[in-house]
Amino acid sequence: MYNYVEDTWRRLPDMTFTRRGLMCGLTRRFDEESGETVTEVVAAGGEDGSNYYGVVEIFSLRDEEWRTSPRQLPHTLQYGATVQVGGGKPDDYVDERITLEPGKLTHPNIHLSI
Repeated sequence: MYNYVEDTWRRLPDMTFTRRGLMCGLTRRFDEESGETVTEVVAAGGEDGSNYYGVVEIFSLRDEEWRTSPRQLPHTLQYGATVQVGGGKPDDYVDERITLEPGKLTHPNIHLSI
């Protein structure tokens, strides 16, 4: 993990499922047990050179642990796939179709990485 204040990197635990070409994004959820809002990294999809996967893993920044979601992507995703993106705050809600192509994922409220 990169600390921009100190300009340093720190290694975090490895993902449980080895792959490349996956999508990642940040999300926040309310943890009812602790009463805290927890920031998590969601990593979904990917491939290993022979196969494409729909696996979804979630990394808790608070606990620094990966867990595998019981739900997978409904379809494996690869370059050229179209996905529906929705969410955001009421004043800047996004509901769009996006094609997964390198260099063409631009929107002020959508941050995807492939």
